[in-house]
Amino acid sequence: MLLVSQPRAEPPPELAASFPRRRLRRAEYDALVQMGAFADENVELLFGEIVPMSPQGPVHGYLVSGLVECLIVGLRGRAKTRPQCSVSAADESEPEPDIVVVPVSEQRADRLPEQMLLVVEIARTSQQKDRGPKALLYARSGVPTYWVVDAMKATVHVHTGPAEDGYGSVEKVRLGPATLLTVPAFPDVQVPIGQLFAEA
Repeated sequence: MLLVSQPRAEPPPELAASFPRRRLRRAEYDALVQMGAFADENVELLFGEIVPMSPQGPVHGYLVSGLVECLIVGLRGRAKTRPQCSVSAADESEPEPDIVVVPVSEQRADRLPEQMLLVVEIARTSQQKDRGPKALLYARSGVPTYWVVDAMKATVHVHTGPAEDGYGSVEKVRLGPATLLTVPAFPDVQVPIGQLFAEA
């Protein structure tokens, strides 16, 4: 018997918008991950919705590895730097930021980090998501400093002052070869992001 795959049927947008939504909780999402439900997909859980993640390019990978190296050296013994690591953010979100800095006590094998000191996202095509819903999510999770590195426009959006309705301050920093970023939780740590970007 020949089995013919059926085309994927998508409802009209106006009909789909009328459907009741049932958001996933982190525990349910984690169970699906353990079952291999997303083995061939790069996704994250944001506000109960499963959201695709953009594939990494060479510039993205270079910036992530360079920033991680700088942070590991500067924060050795005081905090842990984790690249592409899922984190716990509220009951319905499990984002996977490009870089997260957590207290040493949060470096555990039995659960995901919940307290974050710094979150970094490298954006080429994901600026709208990173500066919109993810910024709100990290603010509500109490992340004190959030950097969105716009690799297309050579800028960094530095978010500080987290609150329930978002970050109180967003500073746009244009990157030059000598641009340094300071990690507020560790004022002596300065990241030469301008030099890294110039080399990318």
